[in-house]
Amino acid sequence: MWLLSFIPGISTLLQYLGNTAVKLYDAKLAAEGSHEAKSADLLARELRLDEVEARLNAQAKTEIRGRWYAPENLMFYFVALPYWFKAVTVDNVLSQIFDLGWSTPHLQGATAETMTLVMAFWFGQRGVQNVAAIIAQAFGKR
Repeated sequence: MWLLSFIPGISTLLQYLGNTAVKLYDAKLAAEGSHEAKSADLLARELRLDEVEARLNAQAKTEIRGRWYAPENLMFYFVALPYWFKAVTVDNVLSQIFDLGWSTPHLQGATAETMTLVMAFWFGQRGVQNVAAIIAQAFGKR
């Protein structure tokens, strides 16, 4: 359990779920044999369904984003992001704001073209995949 304390917000979530479970069980015990017992059972079932839904949503987000070690993500993290940070943010933006005098000229050449292709691939890939999935689903292929 101490390992979960490193995950931000997990203790609050576990405390909330624990308190909710205790309240639901109290309501069930107080309402045994009456209409409130059925309400408490339905509320407990809804809580379980919410938990399953949250887990499935997290799984869907992971599938949408892909793994961090996928080749296109590695290309972005280790090539495109450092280039974008250095060439655009530091050289062009910060040096203009603070008048540092070591600004690079306009982005041009093979490096700029390569980085543009990498960025277009990284941002455009998911869109193309989504459009292809929609078209495939429309024609009944999946």
